[in-house]
Amino acid sequence: MGFAEKKVELFQIVAEADEETTGELIEFAEQLKGEQSGFSKEELEKFHATRQKCLSSSEKTILLEDAHAYIRSLKQK
Repeated sequence: MGFAEKKVELFQIVAEADEETTGELIEFAEQLKGEQSGFSKEELEKFHATRQKCLSSSEKTILLEDAHAYIRSLKQK
């Protein structure tokens, strides 16, 4: 079964779900989204704030390698 076929099957399951099942599906999807991100809400907010600051700055940004090293150091704390 291809990816598109799986999505159609999932859509049919959701379309036919009753109220209780729909609530459980939403809860399950939210759990999956939370598990995909290994970062806390605060870490993500800090990342987005720093990203916006860098995008709006006219100054030269740091090298990609330096950014990766910085991010690794934050995850090790």
